[in-house]
Amino acid sequence: MAITESTVAHWMSVLAAGRRISDAASGQNRALRERALKHLISGMWLNDEATRQGIKISTSDIQAQITRRRKDLAPGEAAVMASTGATTADVAFEAQAEVAAARLLERARDSVRRVTDREIGQYYARHRQEFVVPERRVGAITDRKTGAALELVRREVEHGASIATPQQKAVGEGRFMVGSIRATRNALERLMYRAKVKEVVGPVKIGPDYFLFRVDRIIPASYRDLREERQTLRKRLVARRQSIAETRLVQRVTTFWRSKTSCAPRYVVPECSQYRAHQGLQRLTFP
Repeated sequence: MAITESTVAHWMSVLAAGRRISDAASGQNRALRERALKHLISGMWLNDEATRQGIKISTSDIQAQITRRRKDLAPGEAAVMASTGATTADVAFEAQAEVAAARLLERARDSVRRVTDREIGQYYARHRQEFVVPERRVGAITDRKTGAALELVRREVEHGASIATPQQKAVGEGRFMVGSIRATRNALERLMYRAKVKEVVGPVKIGPDYFLFRVDRIIPASYRDLREERQTLRKRLVARRQSIAETRLVQRVTTFWRSKTSCAPRYVVPECSQYRAHQGLQRLTFP
């Protein structure tokens, strides 16, 4: 289907919220003209590619998409859209392109090869660091507003008292478990990881408060079990393959239809086969 100068001018007006365009080819309207052309060409590419791949889009499919679009409009947007001058055919053209894009992407995603258990095991073996469970430290902790108050607590602890107060124990406080990697540890965690088991540390001032703690137990670093990670990894690898399939689809559609899109001199945009600018090929953006 050919895109005429009047069609470009009409879509320029639609994209400019209904403003009348007197000369679609003038230099001052270049940016708007390029937007209109890109919109028209990309829509045509999507619809033509769907046809080329044997994807059938019915009138009811298009109407259903139009209905979904209307439901998604925010309050007041419907009136704004109505004022742009877009015709029923314009709305149907956009809706068809959106359905075509969705169906093409769905077909690309469905075409990916399934991920085998062997491939999951290979990924797990090659990326063991992703599955590290850091060394964890478990112990008791309490805090006060002054160092002097914690010195009293420390002396009591050295004589057998508990670090946590009865009130903290009653609400399940006074214990800690830290398990973070070195790069993300805060000041208090760094002290906890330097402490020896059963060593009472503090008072130490962190921010406005003073802390006293004791590490009671160290749980060595380990790896999450492959059996527990298998389904998560399967989803991740499938998603990666689908993303690659989508990218390749966009590249194929862009390359194929760009070679078949011929534009008049004043209407050459990156989607045209005559486009020779140094920035190279621009990819189709799916709606």
